[in-house]
Amino acid sequence: MASTQHFDDSSTASSATASVGASEHDEICRAVRQYVTREFPRGAQRELFDDDFNIIEEGGIDSVWLMNFITWIEGQFQIQLEMDDIVPQNLKSVRSVVQLVIRVKNVAER
Repeated sequence: MASTQHFDDSSTASSATASVGASEHDEICRAVRQYVTREFPRGAQRELFDDDFNIIEEGGIDSVWLMNFITWIEGQFQIQLEMDDIVPQNLKSVRSVVQLVIRVKNVAER
């Protein structure tokens, strides 16, 4: 499979979201939010958590948590992330993960 770079870019986010229905977007967002909330490290400040909360910089996560998150994303949404997809800007928040999932799903459907 050819590697495609998927960066968190708000200009592509709206076009990517337009390719899926609102209900699918909401379902992806709900699933990612539930996972992050459920698996958030103990002692982390959950009260600060929203869809733009920077999980990587402010969440107190470690590399094992991040690898589990990536594995969950691939399994949950039946997608294959390329190495170029696994960058901080794509995994930093619920919103950026949702955008990543939608973009990868759209590329896979072409």
